[in-house]
Amino acid sequence: MILMVLDNFNFVDILPTLIGAISGSFGGNFVSDWLKKRGEKEKLRKEIIDKYLIQFQYIVQSFLFRLGNMTERRGADYMQHNDKDSVESE
Repeated sequence: MILMVLDNFNFVDILPTLIGAISGSFGGNFVSDWLKKRGEKEKLRKEIIDKYLIQFQYIVQSFLFRLGNMTERRGADYMQHNDKDSVESE
């Protein structure tokens, strides 16, 4: 029975199957690794945005509001008035 299988064995018929199986294995590993790295980069990007950029945005907005308060709404006069009161109370 084994002799019959060896006699009918044709390497040309099995070669495309082997090539497909090997390339499919490597291709699948490559794609899954690429997707994993892409996901990690996206996660790192979101962490950086959440941790630093949003805080920086709040700082800039707060500074601009304070600056606007001092220049347009007489906040500087109010702050100087309160500073004099706190110095006199000490």
